[in-house]
Amino acid sequence: EDTTFGPKKLSISLRSRNTGTRTLCRPSLSVDSQRSHPQAAKSARRLAAIMASLLRAAPAARQLGRVARPLSAAVAAPPAAVEDFEPGAFGVGFETSTLSNGVVVATTAAGPACCVGVRWGAGGLAGPPSAAFAASAMAAKSANGKSDLAIQRSLELEGSEPFGLVGATASTVAVEALPDGVEAAFAAAAVGAGVGRDAVVAWEFEETKASPLVVHALEAFSSLTHAAVKAAYGPGYAPVADAAALAALEASDVDAWFAAAVAHAPATAFGVGVAHSEFATLAEARLGSLAPRGAAASLPVFQAGGLVAVPGTGCAVAVPAPADPAVAVVVAEAIGATLVEGLLVVEGTDKASAEAQLKTLGDVASAKASAAAKIASAGPLETAAFVSEGSDPEKLYAAALSVADDAVKAAHAAATKNAPAVALAA
Repeated sequence: EDTTFGPKKLSISLRSRNTGTRTLCRPSLSVDSQRSHPQAAKSARRLAAIMASLLRAAPAARQLGRVARPLSAAVAAPPAAVEDFEPGAFGVGFETSTLSNGVVVATTAAGPACCVGVRWGAGGLAGPPSAAFAASAMAAKSANGKSDLAIQRSLELEGSEPFGLVGATASTVAVEALPDGVEAAFAAAAVGAGVGRDAVVAWEFEETKASPLVVHALEAFSSLTHAAVKAAYGPGYAPVADAAALAALEASDVDAWFAAAVAHAPATAFGVGVAHSEFATLAEARLGSLAPRGAAASLPVFQAGGLVAVPGTGCAVAVPAPADPAVAVVVAEAIGATLVEGLLVVEGTDKASAEAQLKTLGDVASAKASAAAKIASAGPLETAAFVSEGSDPEKLYAAALSVADDAVKAAHAAATKNAPAVALAA
């Protein structure tokens, strides 16, 4: 793929050779330029490193196979024998420790590309509606005398990229980086999460509310899937992001949300692709002086038969997901569901078709293979989602493959025995 940076051209290509048992691919890159372009070079290095690691994990994914139709009644042949979780995958070498104040430090083995950040055990259910979403949107904006351009530009020049992720009970600021940019990336992530930052710039917050990225994110949170989540948790559940609620917020509300998270929310400092001893030192320096952490937020009780009407077309139904993470990902694959906020959510053209899909368990062996393949081939940011929640990707991979078929069937039956929550377009 060729990408042009003004007069400078970046080329990344794959070279392959067949060894008889598998095809080996090696990414190579070149930066064609009359002058040095550090952003292009470092971004290219990070992309090439990710490609290389994913390609090392690819044989397992290829043998597992990707199930395009998880509801198929039968498969032509059983899944092939599965290799071990490959060293090139980002989830190997999971390790945790805890700082004296209760902040958890979670890492995977050092690798060619990294993802570091802070996850608060507080999200959309904490503070005014949409405040956590607003805080996430401001994660890479002006802070401590540096403009948003200066913050983001300095990350770009290191080959790093920031992300803000938010849910009902958690909020995460993550930065993908190269190994030599980890310290600066984690410092940016900590400030983006509210640690040691000054007040949000009021005019910048008002401007951000109307930005195309925020508008697009609001549209995603107004989907049928998220409407089904609201139906599942009842009238007291406020959506993670809502246009009217966001419009009513002021910059001081975002400051208050940051302050509350920094003061007592459970925290995990995560470093995918970073040696644990190295990252624990960074976490101690940035988060070690925080007050002891409080209790984690929890989701409301599921409301069987909950119903909300939304504009548009279609329907989404939701039931509680199995408590075991490995069983949950396999069941989701077997029924073609999305795992969101502790629920299995299925969308359909109408209520009958959505409920039929929810209740139809596809081929379990294929579902296990597909779920494991997705874990094995996850990139740094996706792996960080597992790690920041305390899941060992390598063990989750093995558990997804080895879970008993009867356990999957029993979990599916238990999840669907009661009436689902329904979001119905009207």
